[in-house]
Amino acid sequence: MDEQSSPGWMARVFRPAVLVAAVVVAAVAIATSAWAASSGGSTPYRTAAVSTQTVAATLSLTGTVQPVESATAAFQVAGTVSTVPAVLGATVSAGETLATLDTTALSQTVTSAETALTSAQAKLASDETAQSSASTSTAASTTASGGSAAGGSTGSGASSTGSSTAVAQAQKTLVADQKTADTDTQKAAADFQSAQAACGTATTSGTPPSGTPPSGTTTTTTAPSSTTSGACTSALALALADQQKVQADQKTVAKDEAALATALGSTSSSTSSASTGGSSSSSATHSSTSPTATGTSGGTSTPTAAQLDSDQAQIDTAEAALVRAQQSLADAQLTSPIAGTVASVGIAVGDSVSADSSTSTIVIVGQNSYEVAATLTSAQAAQVNVGNKAVATVDGTSRSVPGSVVQVGPVAVSSGSYSYPVVVGLPVGRNFFDGSTAEVNIVTSVASGVTAVPTSAVHTLGTLSYVLAVGSNGTAVRKDVKVGTVGGEYTEISSGVDLGQRVILADMAQPVPTSNTSTSFRGGGLGGAGLGGGAGGFGGSRLSGGFGGASAGGIG
Repeated sequence: MDEQSSPGWMARVFRPAVLVAAVVVAAVAIATSAWAASSGGSTPYRTAAVSTQTVAATLSLTGTVQPVESATAAFQVAGTVSTVPAVLGATVSAGETLATLDTTALSQTVTSAETALTSAQAKLASDETAQSSASTSTAASTTASGGSAAGGSTGSGASSTGSSTAVAQAQKTLVADQKTADTDTQKAAADFQSAQAACGTATTSGTPPSGTPPSGTTTTTTAPSSTTSGACTSALALALADQQKVQADQKTVAKDEAALATALGSTSSSTSSASTGGSSSSSATHSSTSPTATGTSGGTSTPTAAQLDSDQAQIDTAEAALVRAQQSLADAQLTSPIAGTVASVGIAVGDSVSADSSTSTIVIVGQNSYEVAATLTSAQAAQVNVGNKAVATVDGTSRSVPGSVVQVGPVAVSSGSYSYPVVVGLPVGRNFFDGSTAEVNIVTSVASGVTAVPTSAVHTLGTLSYVLAVGSNGTAVRKDVKVGTVGGEYTEISSGVDLGQRVILADMAQPVPTSNTSTSFRGGGLGGAGLGGGAGGFGGSRLSGGFGGASAGGIG
């Protein structure tokens, strides 16, 4: 019998066809349902409600675990002893207060530092305004002169307005880059000192980077020998990378100064050109020889680009001084660095003590205690105080352990840059390997009972923060918000949203990113472009489109 005339042949032909047709029908049904869900009454978003939460901000650091058999606690700032809660033979925990100093003079120092910072900030604002005003006056002069000579030409006015905008942008860029340079310089100094501690001063050479280094001055780090420890090698590599970063920052700042000077010069040129084309009135004379002025206009000097650079450096120095003053105020509280028993008390109420005294001390004998030592930058030091709670995760252990900050400082000062060691005391009865690495999360601030949203719902655009809320018609609506304390899980929102309002965490209509998203599912996926579609299809790749996945249509 002819094989094609057999009923079995027909079955073999139609069964796969029926199967394919069934899958296509199922795909159509699923895609239609998904499309209806996304375009109908339901919202294809994963959302969360604005609620009242307790938000904790944390600072993450990496430090080294070290055992402590006994500890000698001494004030890190000079002053007069006010109270001594510590009693001989008493059992104390890590972070417990042992003694305090009178804070009157220390508080006055903080106030003075705050005033100096405010003054430095006002100086920068004044110089920026003077430059902007000069460029605005130039624009007005250019427009007026152009009008006098050519019947009110608008081209010159537009050009001058553009020059004014360029000046403002150049100012902003210079100030931001100078601040970055100062921050990196402080970090470089801290890491340089850490390298000296890890390797010994003989293994490093040169001068730590300063905030205003002389032209051509560089800092060098000697390459480690074959006998150098691993910790020393890592510290030297980090210090070298920091130095290279600082040098790059200084080049960027120099370019910014030149760009601002060019913008100011462009504005001046516009004025001179307009004056020449108009009446025979005298034009302003500009000079670049003054360190504080690019020229004069009606007897008023215009600050130079270098002056703005100097202003921002003064602000950064004042901020560092304020951090030191605040830290000194915090150091007026002497706490136990470890858990243990008070073995001796060499401090009494009314005593005048010096900073880091070797005699005015309180000694605590440890009970199998450990601590984590790390380093803070100047900016981080402003956030951390003695007594802050912390959580440490030590390599080789499966659980994190609680702790508290028992020491911040003393500050190390070198060529105008600062570093701050920080020590976190761990509870007794835990065994760790000496020298183990530990990840420490220090709680720097806590906001209780505040309006908050999940941190993943907050977006940033430059200096602006916003969330996407679900509108009345189910669409995403942008809401600009003011952010307060930022935690790992929740972020405080002080304005912009209301309690109970739904904010968007994820758009469920978007494909989940995978390692092959760009090659296998670009434009594809179920419901990627709606019915009648375009790109994609049910499981469609960019090459074949899958079921109905041609560019002319199908289930997109």
